[in-house]
Amino acid sequence: MNVKATHKTYLLFLFMLCLLFCGCRQQGKVYKVLVVHSYESTYEGYRDYSRYITKGFKQRGYQIELKTLYLDCEAYREDSEIEHMNSMLNNLEKENWQPDIILVNEDQAHYSLLHRDHKWTKTLPIVFGGVNYPNWELIKQFDNVTGFQDKIDFVRNLDVIKDFATSNFVAFSFLDSTFLDRKLREDIKKQIISSEYVLSEEILMRGIEDRTPPFKPVGKNYIDMWPIRKKNIEYIFWNLSQYNPLLPYYYFQVKQDYVSIIGSDLCQNMKFTGINEYFGYRKNLIAGYITTLPIQAEEEVEAAIEIFKGKKPSDMPIRLSRKEYVADWFALRRWNIKPDQISKKYHIINMPLYERYKWESNLLIAFMALLLMYVISHLYRTRSREKEKKNQALANLKNRNDELAVAITQLSKQKEELITAHELAEKAELKQSFLANMSHEIRTPLNAIVGFANLLNDPETSGEISDEERQEMIQIINQNNALLLKLISDILDMSRIESGNITLEVHDYEITKLVKEIYRTHEVIIHKELKFELKLEDTLAMVQVDKLRFTQVIANFLSNANKFTTEGSITLGYYFDREHNEVHVYVEDTGKGIEEKQLKMIFSRFYKTDEFAQGTGLGLSISQVIIERLNGRIEVQAELGKGSRFSAIVPGIIKE
Repeated sequence: MNVKATHKTYLLFLFMLCLLFCGCRQQGKVYKVLVVHSYESTYEGYRDYSRYITKGFKQRGYQIELKTLYLDCEAYREDSEIEHMNSMLNNLEKENWQPDIILVNEDQAHYSLLHRDHKWTKTLPIVFGGVNYPNWELIKQFDNVTGFQDKIDFVRNLDVIKDFATSNFVAFSFLDSTFLDRKLREDIKKQIISSEYVLSEEILMRGIEDRTPPFKPVGKNYIDMWPIRKKNIEYIFWNLSQYNPLLPYYYFQVKQDYVSIIGSDLCQNMKFTGINEYFGYRKNLIAGYITTLPIQAEEEVEAAIEIFKGKKPSDMPIRLSRKEYVADWFALRRWNIKPDQISKKYHIINMPLYERYKWESNLLIAFMALLLMYVISHLYRTRSREKEKKNQALANLKNRNDELAVAITQLSKQKEELITAHELAEKAELKQSFLANMSHEIRTPLNAIVGFANLLNDPETSGEISDEERQEMIQIINQNNALLLKLISDILDMSRIESGNITLEVHDYEITKLVKEIYRTHEVIIHKELKFELKLEDTLAMVQVDKLRFTQVIANFLSNANKFTTEGSITLGYYFDREHNEVHVYVEDTGKGIEEKQLKMIFSRFYKTDEFAQGTGLGLSISQVIIERLNGRIEVQAELGKGSRFSAIVPGIIKE
């Protein structure tokens, strides 16, 4: 008993190892799959077919390498079509690419492939699909071929037309004398002989010969297989173009070729199909009882996997493809047919999610609308509260400032302008840095102004202040007031830039005179211990600038140089670049310089290389905007510990 149990355990263990080994092999191998289609590569359905089979293999744990051939049968006669198939196989073989299996679709590709005496057709497993009428005599010669017959069910497809027809109808198709067309004609006769439907090839022909519209049938549902002959094809297309949409003539697609496609396009009445070609691809084919493209791909994938697992095609009988009732949402909409107006047996394709889940969509929309209303209401209440707080704060500030002297009142006005500038800057990335910086920058001059103003206005202390001390206090108040005005001016400039309200008054100026004026203005400002030099070219050049704004830019360069240079020199100069017709106005110093990593940030708003230095950090940012508006640019060269050179470069011309 124990021995038997041990043997069973051992066998089970070996079995599990085999499964594991096989699973590893399956995951590691990449199967080469060759797909052969009958028609041209531009047919949209082929792209979806490739997607379906790739997904099908992947879902079952199989990796594939896919190659596709297109026979383009409409462009060839039978003999040349077969030769074209052979040529495509030979070219693939020359590429040293051999498939593990061949999936062939539609009658023409199936027929041409098996008619070639190529070694692959005898040695490789072949699975066909979408074939309406397999050549059974030809298939008997192969033991490596299996597949699925997509045989049209004419009676059920006429039932589909009947579902949509409002009265008795005539369903028509186009047939000629090819092998496929003869088979279709034979098959439909066999299928409908015992049905309620009538086959007639004379209804249309009565109107074709004399170019009169076909008569309206009464009491019968007909199906016409219109014979296509050279002498009547133009009459058929003429008749189609004359159709009254109210007449119950419905196109019924039974094959894919040039004549069928053109006839379908010309038909103004409802159109139906017994095959999957062009169904769902905006050809306005409403419905049919068909093997859909996903079903066709699924069946071929399942057959291929059975073969990969070791099953021989000869042991796999050729089966009829599974079919389903389908309708196209786009075609239904064209005829104002709602999905809930047709039978539940129809699977509707191409239906948008909002239509398929209309109730859920409406519920979601309602929920989102309520949520949006709540968010808007919340934001409005929050904004109102904040606005009220701001208004109250401003009112309190105004009440306190009203008690101050004239100087304090003026300061209050400036402070209100600063608050306005703050509000415009609230959305800036460096808002918090700005507020902290402004609090620090304003506090020092403000304290000085308020403190000395109070001393001057206080009756108890004003009498004890000497004239010299009084003059010194007034000078301090003026200096700090000037500093506040500079801070506020920079903020207001940035505010104008943000709102797009900055305007420039551009005129022609001689650059030499302009630079000299700037130099004379700043001679008394530059620190006395520094050497302030002026370098000019002999070239007389003209520039088109806003004099005030351009002077503001250069003054900012000079102010920074004066601030960060303790010894050495500051040089103001210009030169003319003849190659590019540009004037370079530069300020060069021997100051502390700038680190390389800071060079990319110095034009950012509120950025300062020295956090302890006075200023807003807006000067260079404003300067850059001004020069860019003048169609110029700013360049910077700097080395830490050795100095910096800032250049404003604008277009210029030589004065003759």
